[in-house]
Amino acid sequence: MTHAPPDGGPGAQDDWRLRFVEDMGGLTVVAGLPRAVMRVLGWMIVCEPRDQTAGDIQRELNLSAGSVSAAVRELCDVGMLERLARPGDRRIHYRLSARGWAAGFETRFRILAELRRVAGRALDAAEGEADDRLQGMHDLFAVMEAALLELLRTSLAELRDGEAEGAITTRSDR
Repeated sequence: MTHAPPDGGPGAQDDWRLRFVEDMGGLTVVAGLPRAVMRVLGWMIVCEPRDQTAGDIQRELNLSAGSVSAAVRELCDVGMLERLARPGDRRIHYRLSARGWAAGFETRFRILAELRRVAGRALDAAEGEADDRLQGMHDLFAVMEAALLELLRTSLAELRDGEAEGAITTRSDR
């Protein structure tokens, strides 16, 4: 891994990037994703250039080829990263998807729909024998699913409107 010298010399500009990557890696319990996936995601958020090959990621984060391969596959599968092919270059390049955050949230929200469906099937099969615990599960996940999807739609619309107006982002929670 590239570490910045303490005197702020060459490479110091990457120090904040690497700290960010490590902070992202520390979110594994909260995110429910492997550390390598979180570190690769962190790197793809701050790396320069924005497009990276698996070899670039492996070198910068000091990860094994297998860890990088599994991480980029998972991040591509959920829509956070996109694969890019370049004419004349046999390597695959990866980039944070423009729609990555929305895709990531949508993937996480799917669990709510699945939990609601499972509870709904059980309620149907119970034919009135289920008590308030199962009904409460079903109802809560139905409300949460609808509310979170609406929040995502509203947020994306606000971001699009803000970009169209040239809005300046705030630094409220740092």
